[in-house]
Amino acid sequence: MSLGWDGPCKRGVALSDVRMNRRPLPQHGKPWEPPAPHACACVADMLGDCHARIRYFASLALRLAEGEACPVDAREAAARIRRYFTEAYPLHVADEHDSILPRLRTRVPDCEPLLTRLENEHRCLDTKLPELLAVCEKLESGAEEECAAAVAKLRSLGECVQTLLDAHLTNEESHLFPLIRERLTPEDRDAIRDEFRARRELAMAASHSQQNED
Repeated sequence: MSLGWDGPCKRGVALSDVRMNRRPLPQHGKPWEPPAPHACACVADMLGDCHARIRYFASLALRLAEGEACPVDAREAAARIRRYFTEAYPLHVADEHDSILPRLRTRVPDCEPLLTRLENEHRCLDTKLPELLAVCEKLESGAEEECAAAVAKLRSLGECVQTLLDAHLTNEESHLFPLIRERLTPEDRDAIRDEFRARRELAMAASHSQQNED
């Protein structure tokens, strides 16, 4: 499980290239993924890197459903999608709900309508993602009788999830990111980065503990 931001402070691929899908996915071997967020980036850049990953895995779900050439076989692709939205995506949501939104409510009281809208968008996504994970779990099983129905379900569900995610991520990038950069103090941003890192270290420790028990 890769949840942390402990890599070197560099970007292997420009984030704009990730968002525009300019880099082709390899057809064999380990699939390319957007670069991991890094510790020395600003908070908005860290969130932007998370957004690139979210878009990548939502797009992978659609490719899987549409029968396009996937960078990995269907079972592994479904496992990767489920793993990301089960393990890493909840940390991103916690970053926003627990570290960013409370500070913005304190520093910028007049942004409350925006923050409420973003929270409502999260709740809407929360109703759809469990369905996506259940479909991916069926595809992971590899049972032929379940795969056809699961792919059909994934087609409509994947399009819905991607539409919701695209609208939500665009809202954050257009409205939330400028507030983070311009209205939070340097001390706020330092504290947020520390909380991001601590959240991932805790998740990694829990994952390692579970693996040892297994």
